[in-house]
Amino acid sequence: MTEFLAFDPAWFSRHQRALLRLLNLPLIGLAFRRLLRINVLEPIVRIEPHAFTVSLGEGLYRTDFRTHWKFSKRIYCSFKPVWWAMHYWDTFSDTWAPSMSFGFVTLTAYPEAGTGGSNVTCDAVVWCTANNINGDAWGPIVAGSGTESVNATAATGNAFRMRASITTEWQFLDRSIFTFDTTLLNGTSVSAAVLSLFGSAKSDALVGTPNCDIYTSTPANAAAIVAADYLNVGGTSQTGTAVTYANLSTTAYTDFTFNATGRGNLAKISPYISKFSARNANYDVSGGAPPWVSDATSNWTVYFADEAGTTNDPKLVVTYTSLVMAAGTITPAATLKNVPSVKYAGTITPAGAGVFNRIVAFISMGGTITPVGALIKNIFKLFAGTITPPGAHTGVAVIRSTIAMSVATVTTVTITTAAVTTIAMTDRAT
Repeated sequence: MTEFLAFDPAWFSRHQRALLRLLNLPLIGLAFRRLLRINVLEPIVRIEPHAFTVSLGEGLYRTDFRTHWKFSKRIYCSFKPVWWAMHYWDTFSDTWAPSMSFGFVTLTAYPEAGTGGSNVTCDAVVWCTANNINGDAWGPIVAGSGTESVNATAATGNAFRMRASITTEWQFLDRSIFTFDTTLLNGTSVSAAVLSLFGSAKSDALVGTPNCDIYTSTPANAAAIVAADYLNVGGTSQTGTAVTYANLSTTAYTDFTFNATGRGNLAKISPYISKFSARNANYDVSGGAPPWVSDATSNWTVYFADEAGTTNDPKLVVTYTSLVMAAGTITPAATLKNVPSVKYAGTITPAGAGVFNRIVAFISMGGTITPVGALIKNIFKLFAGTITPPGAHTGVAVIRSTIAMSVATVTTVTITTAAVTTIAMTDRAT
């Protein structure tokens, strides 16, 4: 079923402050989180159509990524009568009373979960079918060209599947692909990452106790998987240890904790799409044939993004800290944008206009910050050192943290002095 939504990234950006207030208010925040199926208690500092970020303190953050615009869908479904009432009102008011419009005259078609948010990400199953009616040997099935793919539109699908033919050959081998928009990781240092799949069923009629692990994937289009992507999967474990058949849950999330290799394959530069696959490790990846049982199947079925709500979605949860620099000088030539935080000791002298753009927090342990151009929606926390930007700066908060702070609410502040006094504000970065 196609959902109709107007809750795109621009909407989330425009209403970020209000959303964060709702998510963090006592009692009301708990109720709003429950509506969005967000089951955490930590302060939420950012929410996007497909992800939310919590603060763990001391410059440490954790972001929960989904394969498509799940939180857009929850906002739409939870208040559906309200949005449609606004929509019908706006069809009148936009013509006769524009000043009274809610801005919902056009409701954008929500991308199907199988094709990801705004055609950016998706989850899918790809498989190879035997060329011969009686089946193929295991080797050709593993290395063969993909024959079919399904960009998941059903609630569940195979994370992996192996099916024997009625002869001593093999009929099918399935793999699954999951892609995530990880733009929020730009400029961060990742300390932990967990990809979780919620199981719905499993079988082992082949009596081979198949396991499962996470690998990279390189689909030509991260939002629309095709049969040829069957071969566009990696063979190096992203965790270091496959999850055994016994531990593949059918009633809860199975967590795949990334090692340094997996964390290194998170996309932190453009186009910011992290691409992974789930495969059977002890037969598919190894290349050795499983035990053969006539017309039998071993598989693990998991929930995909089309499952109602967000509690069973494939998810990627990443814990990270700020961009850390022990000492020295940072001199970027381009804009630093959407960086959750930057912690450093030393000197930063970037070139270009608006070099600090929508950074949630910039923590200076010492040194001098001398940007060229305007600062836009930033929070600077100075434990020591100075900041000397020229000109007017919109939505900037500077906090001197060596002693107790005083608070003054501002929307625009001009900073020209070498040393900054205590300034704080209510307009957090979005």
